[in-house]
Amino acid sequence: MGKIPITLATDAYDYLGVLREGLVPVEGIDLTVITVMSGIRHQRMYEHEEYDAAEFSLGSHIAAVSRGLLQHQAIPFFPRRMFPHKFFTIRTDRGIETPADLAGKRVGIPSYENTLQLAVRSMLRNQYHVPVDQVRWMAANAGLIGSGPSDGTSVEVVGSGKPQPQMLVDGELDAVVVPDLTPPLLQGHPQVRRLVSDVKAEERAYYQQTRHFPIMHDIVLKRSVVEQHPWVAHALLEALGAARQRYLNWMDQPHRLSFAWAHELLEEERALFGPNQWASGFRPNREQLDIMCRCAQADGMTDELVDPGDLFVESTLAT
Repeated sequence: MGKIPITLATDAYDYLGVLREGLVPVEGIDLTVITVMSGIRHQRMYEHEEYDAAEFSLGSHIAAVSRGLLQHQAIPFFPRRMFPHKFFTIRTDRGIETPADLAGKRVGIPSYENTLQLAVRSMLRNQYHVPVDQVRWMAANAGLIGSGPSDGTSVEVVGSGKPQPQMLVDGELDAVVVPDLTPPLLQGHPQVRRLVSDVKAEERAYYQQTRHFPIMHDIVLKRSVVEQHPWVAHALLEALGAARQRYLNWMDQPHRLSFAWAHELLEEERALFGPNQWASGFRPNREQLDIMCRCAQADGMTDELVDPGDLFVESTLAT
């Protein structure tokens, strides 16, 4: 029996290089890894299942499962985990000195269900005690699933066609929080800066307070792949985990990385997060997934609390 051809769509991550180059075996699978931008990838996978497997928005996945969609279709591998603080960009002329000053301000976001926004709202609520319903959220779109708040939180879908970072520069927004560092911030625009000045210290404080290192994405499989070749879930999970571990081991030698203090930073992170910082599998990540599902319910994205086990192929829950 020949190998099953599987196409996996993801973002361009450092640890996937060894998988693309065929340096990590994938049992029973002829794997092709392609790079597709997040928004396009999520939409194509959700609406048309254009890929056999795809990196997918965890926020949208939780919202979908709450409606009986995409149940037991993911594997517990998490390509992207990140804190939200560094992505919060503000104008310097709107009187925003602290997160508390966001009350009444127009904050641009991709959508209410965008996964980063779950972490943003948790950050505001738990670390800075800012009621999220006091912020005027200006969404670029309604989201893939279309989930929104069930309380009085103000979310306006602006959909102007103009990129939100440009709206920030033009003064149409007071702040923007999107899953990329914005061009105005990277280019040093004089009227733009980060919400918090010492990002590392604030993100570290958030983790120490909440023990939450937010998961952004999982890997969703096409329904026919799960039904016809259920073993693919484990084979792909093992290969992705092996690729990441191989890369982590590779980074242990400082001379391989283009940073003066790479090894020292690695040691610092490992001391803070422990051995499960980048772990794949359901059991090591159950607590973090629980937090994300509770955030979705607290934000009104789901009526009931979603069981994280309902997200993943059932046979992978023992991993």
